[in-house]
Amino acid sequence: MEGIFFYWFAWIGWAAVTFLMEKRVLRTFYACALLVCVLFSTTTIHIGAYVFNGTFICFLLFGFIFLAWQRTLFSSYLLLSSFITMIAYAGFCLFELFDPVWIFIDRKWAIGFLLLYIVCMLVKSTQERILCLILGMCYGDLLFSAILYDVHMYYTIGALPFLDIAAISCMLLLGWALFVQFALHLDLYLLKYARSRGSKVRL
Repeated sequence: MEGIFFYWFAWIGWAAVTFLMEKRVLRTFYACALLVCVLFSTTTIHIGAYVFNGTFICFLLFGFIFLAWQRTLFSSYLLLSSFITMIAYAGFCLFELFDPVWIFIDRKWAIGFLLLYIVCMLVKSTQERILCLILGMCYGDLLFSAILYDVHMYYTIGALPFLDIAAISCMLLLGWALFVQFALHLDLYLLKYARSRGSKVRL
């Protein structure tokens, strides 16, 4: 079923944001943004010859809002990183379209792991990685649809398969961030334990 990963992870994310984050303006924004994305996921918007999913438009709007909060120099770097992500996403989609025999695993997870690697190499913080990922995927889907339109193949921009890939990629990023935090805490604990054992031996 197309869209199952998006709906599943969106509701998990909403529950985590609502019940686990501190009561701040940012928590309210995240919760409302997730609900709006779920609400417009079945809506299509026609702009000229192109058809857009409503959640795709929400992704772009929220992405531009967060980008406006960044410093001018760093926002330029995020835009450059998102364009690199765009090329990777659109390139994979075109490679799959013209030579699908080489795609031997589920495309959603393949693209998710590819974008996880690229974004982690380009950006440091988790929030900025998600912003770079979302903007890069949106630009990539726009580029992919423009290429298809030139060869008279019509495609809904930001459809449910796209939302599945976005949800999987975001969850992979969050999972990697949790793993890194766990590894840091474990390393700190082992270092303290080694020091305490060393002090006991010297005594």
